[in-house]
Amino acid sequence: MKYSYYPGCTLRNKAKDLDEYARASARALGFELEEIEDWQCCGGVYPLGTDEIATKLSSVRALNQAKEKGQDLVTICSACHHVIKRVNDDMKNVEDIRTRANNYMQLDEPYEGETTVLHYLEVLRDKVGFDKLKEKVVNPLTGKKIGAYYGCLLLRPGKIMAFDDPENPTIMEDFIRALGAEPVIYPYRNECCGGYISLKEKDMSQNMCQKIEDSAKGFGADMLITHHPMIFKAMKKINDEDFIGRRVLKLIRDDISYYAMHTNYDVMGMAELAGKVLELSEPEVLEVTGSMHSESGEVPVGIGRVADLAQPMDLKSCAEMVKKAFDLPNVKIFGEPDMQVHRLGVFPGSGKSAISVSLEKGVDVLVTGDIDHHEGIDAVAQKMAVIDAGHYGVEHIFIADMEHFCREKFPEAEIRTAKIRQPFWVLT
Repeated sequence: MKYSYYPGCTLRNKAKDLDEYARASARALGFELEEIEDWQCCGGVYPLGTDEIATKLSSVRALNQAKEKGQDLVTICSACHHVIKRVNDDMKNVEDIRTRANNYMQLDEPYEGETTVLHYLEVLRDKVGFDKLKEKVVNPLTGKKIGAYYGCLLLRPGKIMAFDDPENPTIMEDFIRALGAEPVIYPYRNECCGGYISLKEKDMSQNMCQKIEDSAKGFGADMLITHHPMIFKAMKKINDEDFIGRRVLKLIRDDISYYAMHTNYDVMGMAELAGKVLELSEPEVLEVTGSMHSESGEVPVGIGRVADLAQPMDLKSCAEMVKKAFDLPNVKIFGEPDMQVHRLGVFPGSGKSAISVSLEKGVDVLVTGDIDHHEGIDAVAQKMAVIDAGHYGVEHIFIADMEHFCREKFPEAEIRTAKIRQPFWVLT
C-alpha cells in the first residue's frame, strides 16, 4: 500500500532521524511513503482568520496531489498534521474558503476536501494493527517505562482532528505496549505546552512545560530523595498561597514520601566524596563538627576535606583540574593565575564560613561555592586563593552517589535520577 507523504520542514532539518526511521519502519511493515513533489511549508500554525487564504494554499496543494494519486495523505509532525487536517476540513465544509482557494489555484478540478489525512500513528493502529507491529518488533523495549505526551495539536479540536479521545487518549500508550515497554499514564500528558505563545510569552510557556515535565517525572514515584531540603525555615501553616506550601501539598496529594539529607550527608558523605573527586591523598577533616567511634578509637567527622597535593601546581592549572573533576562549564577564581598551590581544601556547598578554618589549616586554595566579592578579595589579601565552583557545581555529585547507594541497598526498587542541570548560565 502506498500513501502520499508530507514530511514538513522539521523532518527535513532537526528531525531527519524521525523521517528516516518512519520510512524504514513503513517498509518493514509492508507500506510505502511516497513523498509529495515540491511540497511547501504548511506554516506550522493554523490561521484562525476567516479571510486568511494565502497561508492555507500550501496545504491545499499537498491535499490535491494526494487526491490526484488516489492516496491518503500521511503526516508525522503534529503541527503539520494539525494544520493540514484543519485546512482539509475547511475545504470540505466552509464554502467561502473553498471557493476562494480554488479560484486562486485554478486547478483542473476544484479540490473539495476529498483526501483522507492520517497521522503515522493512525496508519499503525488502523491499517497495520498494533498486534502485527508487535510481531515485527526485533528488540522489544522490555523493562522500560515511557510516558507519552500528546499536547493539543493531535487532539483538539476533537471533532475535526478525530485522532483519539481528547480527554483520555490511548493510541500512544497502545503503541508503547506494542514496542514492549510499559506506558506511564500521567495527568498532564494532554495539557497544552504553550507552543503557540513561546515567542511572546516565553516564561509562561516554560512554566507550562515544566508542569508537564514534573507530572511525567513524578508520577508513580513512591519516594523523593534530595540533598537540599525543600523547607529551610519553620512553617506555621501549609496551604496553596505560597510556593513551598504548594510543593508540600503536591507531595501529599501524590502520596510521595520525601527525604532530604542536608547537613547529615554533608558530614557523612559529601565531604569524603568531594575529596575523592579531586583525588586528594590522605585528606583530613576541614571543619570538625564531632567525632565517631571506630575500631581505632574516636575519629573526627565534619564538613570539607584538606590535603597536600601530590604535586604543586599553579592556580590556573588547579582551577582547570577542579572544572574538569566536577564537569563544570566554568569556575570563578579569586587569586593570581601563577600562584603556587601546595595545599588544597574543599568545602562543598556554601564555604563562606570555612574561610577562617581554611586559613588556620594553611590552605593555599579553597574550593567551594557562594563566595561574595568581599569575602573573595579578603581571602586573597590573607594569601589564600578561592575557586568558586558554585554551590550546585560542587554538590551535584550527590546524585550519582545516592543512586549508587540506593541501587546497592534496594536492588528491587526502580531508581530514577535528575539530570545534571546548572541553575544558571554565564554570558561571555
